Amino acid sequence: MKGTLLEANEFINNFTKKLREKNITHQFEWSEVDENDEEVGEEYEISFP
Repeated sequence: MKGTLLEANEFINNFTKKLREKNITHQFEWSEVDENDEEVGEEYEISFP
């Protein structure tokens, strides 16, 4: 996803909420990247269950 880290967090939180409601197993990892697609900052992960 291209966008800000805040936009990515909001999208993933909304999407994973829907997956959890349907009891669908999932795992996502994401981090912020710079204009050269190099990771900067922390990496985040969410998984269910």
